[in-house]
Amino acid sequence: MEKIILRKDYKTQVVPVEEAVGHYLTKMAARTWTEEFVDESTKETVKIDRCEVLLERGKLITDKLANGLKKQGVNEVEISDCPFRAEEEQYFSRLVHVKVTVRSSNNENAVLIVRSDSLRGAQDCAIDYAEGAVNKIFNSKEANYVYITKSEIIGKFHFIGRTSADIEEEEEQLKKDPDALVKEPFKVKANFIDAEIYIPNDRSRYGVHKNEMFVVWAYDVVTAKNIVFGYLKHKFKTVLNDRETLRIVGATQFYAHTYVPAEYCNEYIKDERKKLPVEE
Repeated sequence: MEKIILRKDYKTQVVPVEEAVGHYLTKMAARTWTEEFVDESTKETVKIDRCEVLLERGKLITDKLANGLKKQGVNEVEISDCPFRAEEEQYFSRLVHVKVTVRSSNNENAVLIVRSDSLRGAQDCAIDYAEGAVNKIFNSKEANYVYITKSEIIGKFHFIGRTSADIEEEEEQLKKDPDALVKEPFKVKANFIDAEIYIPNDRSRYGVHKNEMFVVWAYDVVTAKNIVFGYLKHKFKTVLNDRETLRIVGATQFYAHTYVPAEYCNEYIKDERKKLPVEE
């Protein structure tokens, strides 16, 4: 049986390249240098740092590879005795939707949908929001604490946002009439072709959208379908060769208690360029 190295026992060290033979890289080996060029508009000399990856992390270093690194000017590398250790992807290249399930001390579950640029940020946002909104997301008003039971990145859904004004309007209606209708989240499945980028006979099927899932808030399933249809007609050119390609192929309820507002999510988004426009 292969020896298991526990994370607490996982050790790395930086050694000269020649001592790395027989060990695994824990960080990529790269050649770095600086180039200079003259900016034609300002006539100033500009320095640019360059980097070329020679070996990816996890690579077993052999005598041949060690000699190759030395020739490229790499004198030290970071190594360990096992090929890989899982690394948390700290920041995503774009905002993602994360479904975070939280549970109260009374064993009630609630599902929060958070937009974030990191999984850790989504979890922090969800648990902070849950602690401040216990009375909104749980039926019981006497929860002493909440904790996270599950986090899941939702990659296959597109959310058509619900605004703070929508929520406030519903809350006012409920104050006047506890039996007033409130909007529920529905997931709607659609097929369509984006005629502006679709190329007939292209094997990649670029521009063909099949079984795309959208989440929208509505009073009933028919309205939800109509909202998604109108949204897609506004966003894409779906008529190809005088034929409407957009089809709504299904709709059911989407059980999510709370879609955390943009203003709150923004407090946990590190990249300023990814901040959400505040819903009003």
